[in-house]
Amino acid sequence: MSRAGVATCSSILIAYNHPFGNLEPSREDISITKKLDEAGKIINI
Repeated sequence: MSRAGVATCSSILIAYNHPFGNLEPSREDISITKKLDEAGKIINI
């Protein structure tokens, strides 16, 4: 996130591989996604 903010990016792309075939997001997936969203809002991404 810090590099994206310094580079004046307007968005970031997050990708994650589910190696065990379960495509449903885990609680951890949802939690980190929310945290990244909050961080992005703080630095206007």
